[in-house]
Amino acid sequence: MAEKEGDGFLIAPPPGLIPEHDERVAASAEDFITMPPLVSDSATHKLASAKVAPEAKPAAAEITFFPTTMPPPTPAPTADETQLRPDRPATPAWRLVLGDGLVVPVESAVLVGRDPAHNAEFPTAGLLAIVEPEKTISKTHAVVEADAGELWVRDLNSTNGTYVVLPDGTEVDATADDRTEVPAGADLVFGEYVVQVERS
Repeated sequence: MAEKEGDGFLIAPPPGLIPEHDERVAASAEDFITMPPLVSDSATHKLASAKVAPEAKPAAAEITFFPTTMPPPTPAPTADETQLRPDRPATPAWRLVLGDGLVVPVESAVLVGRDPAHNAEFPTAGLLAIVEPEKTISKTHAVVEADAGELWVRDLNSTNGTYVVLPDGTEVDATADDRTEVPAGADLVFGEYVVQVERS
């Protein structure tokens, strides 16, 4: 190995290894790392600075949006429209209006009397106690039923009877043998107590 003057411990390649006319591989003193005195050469070569091309990022996946058909919005109810909640039953169509103005809806069956008691024949019927000073109404006087969209009454062997007064004034005697139909606008008479019948 030959040592050049002023290059310290520069290690030169063997003669003829690197052609001087090939500029691509020609070596100079700047192409080698010089080591300080008393440090052995590690054969580490200085590399020409070069920018490393960044790694190509994968192309973003293309997302295609397809238009969907949305149902038209439900119009808000106007001030003249009343909307019913789906989980709430409609207001009963039949109502009894007592002499003191109390309104009693009839959904299925109602036992009417001065002090009505539950009846095994109508286990789910409601109780409607009517206060009447004359006491012409029996304790459990009659049963009023809403069935198949119609209203019916049946006397329960009361002392003073049950009557249906039709809108034209005709009076129909309601018996205990069978129920009697009560049309809208009629009056129910329990003994001497009159109840008006309404239908919405």
